[in-house]
Amino acid sequence: IVDDNPLNITVAELFVRREDYQTKTALDGKTAIDMVMSHNNNSEPIRLILMDLQMPIMDGYQTTKALKEMMESKKIVEIPIVALTANDTDADRKACKEAGMCDFLSKPLSQTELAKVLKKYT
Repeated sequence: IVDDNPLNITVAELFVRREDYQTKTALDGKTAIDMVMSHNNNSEPIRLILMDLQMPIMDGYQTTKALKEMMESKKIVEIPIVALTANDTDADRKACKEAGMCDFLSKPLSQTELAKVLKKYT
């Protein structure tokens, strides 16, 4: 879960754990990239990323583009990246798709919608 708001992370973690998954968190895109790199050849690889869009240091779009480049060059394994944002317009959805995100979840987060995404991509 990558989000600069600790409350949003807490809610997302609670919902993810209710679905019997473990979580790792990052408050910005750079930290998320470092975390993915450190778990790339690990026995517990990261299997899905929930990515906020507006964050300091590296926003969700920049982070996703960087991760997708690493996936394409085989530096890291393929990981689905799902947008997690309060910005829910057609333009936002299009920008997320163009950045390389595979799906979109709106805030406030819904347990039901999150469960569907977890089942779809893991």
